[in-house]
Amino acid sequence: MKRILIIDGQYLFRLSLQTVLRELDTECEIVEAESIGSALELLRAEIFDLVVLDIEIKNHTGIRMIEFVSRISILASVIIFTSAHEHVHAERYLLEGAKGFIQKSAKREEVVGAMSAVLNGRNYVSNNVHKLLLNGRPVYNVREPRLSDREREVMQLILQGKLTKEIAGILQIQGNTVSTYKANIFRKMGVSNVLDLAKKVSVD
Repeated sequence: MKRILIIDGQYLFRLSLQTVLRELDTECEIVEAESIGSALELLRAEIFDLVVLDIEIKNHTGIRMIEFVSRISILASVIIFTSAHEHVHAERYLLEGAKGFIQKSAKREEVVGAMSAVLNGRNYVSNNVHKLLLNGRPVYNVREPRLSDREREVMQLILQGKLTKEIAGILQIQGNTVSTYKANIFRKMGVSNVLDLAKKVSVD
């Protein structure tokens, strides 16, 4: 029997995803976690075949979560199921070990296909990402400059509405360091405020 852990702070998404997963495997056991803390407790105590992770979960960044899962539960495959845009995040998460990346805005049949693939030991990327990889091109939009891993973490938290002090606490760095990262992100992305940053990231 497959055991699946859904890590997502939004109840309705967890509920709808459960429906999809039970269509694929009526006998699977599904466990939910709405926070990183509760997810880590479950991963330490139990064995899972699949971890479905929202990288925009409150007070954390998905890259670090994949690292935690890899260390704690080496048998679990991770698929990212998120509202974050694939052209910004997919490549990095796949390189870090995620077996799939699917956006919450995807059609139901695509979500079913993605979950089925990873649940059965295969990798999954969208057609768009697949074409870019086949052509030897990076997944990220060519109009957007490369950000470092830490800059991506900071940007993700900024777009979640976190303040500098909150980001510093989550990433365990100094507030002035966060401000420096924020300035670098704005400069690289060619924006001057958070609203413009959100608009830039949301453009496919």
